[in-house]
Amino acid sequence: MENHEVPNFQPIARLNEETRAAFYRKTYTHLAGAVLLFILIETLFFQIDPIVNFALSLTQGWTWLLLLGGFMFITNYAEGLALKSKEQTTQYLALLLYVAAEAFIFIPLIFIAINIYCH
Repeated sequence: MENHEVPNFQPIARLNEETRAAFYRKTYTHLAGAVLLFILIETLFFQIDPIVNFALSLTQGWTWLLLLGGFMFITNYAEGLALKSKEQTTQYLALLLYVAAEAFIFIPLIFIAINIYCH
């Protein structure tokens, strides 16, 4: 059995105010960046008809399960990649992969919402 060292992390509430503020600033900056990236990727996906048609075709019958399974696989892979890597570039790549998977699975949902609103 391997000997794993557990890092000594402190809860954010126990840190001084300046450190907490820096943590919150970084966290919400990354969140805002991920949301903007989601919007950009979603907009790009909706500009490419074959991607929209492919995503919509996956909502028919049992293929929806393939879409959900693929989404679970990709997001679990991205999470594992981010957690195992100490390189910031790899962690950002994992975030990009995760956001792209989220944007793809949202295509049918947004398509339905647009069609209901416009009709």
